[in-house]
Amino acid sequence: KMFIIFLFVITSCGVDAIFTPELIQKMNEAALDVYRQGWAVGDASIVTSHSPDSFTFTWVPENKTVSKADFAAFFAEFIAGAEAGGRPKYKMRFDNIIHRTIGDTIYEAAEWIVDGYDKGVYMNSAQRGKLIWDMATTQP
Repeated sequence: KMFIIFLFVITSCGVDAIFTPELIQKMNEAALDVYRQGWAVGDASIVTSHSPDSFTFTWVPENKTVSKADFAAFFAEFIAGAEAGGRPKYKMRFDNIIHRTIGDTIYEAAEWIVDGYDKGVYMNSAQRGKLIWDMATTQP
């Protein structure tokens, strides 16, 4: 009987009816954390694991928008550049992370740093537990 009642709630009210604002906030924070961790260790599958197929990454220095399907190739090229010329193994860190929540979306802005290679800033957002877009640039 419990299953039938639960099924009725989902079908008559929609799945969103069972997500409280607090749960959505936690889902968004988790998506941002996982996304950041993927960049930190250089794993494109982690970066895109909490993203819908409509996810895009914009690399501002080249005015290049990368789809989720093309992200792994872009990221491999980015990492190769970071490790070129005998530089140490790729590792990214983050500084000055700022979050702003508006409705069911968290926006994140921060600095990214690959020591010995480059650094810059980025802005992205998570909505209902999915990282929906990101854009980044380098420091001039």
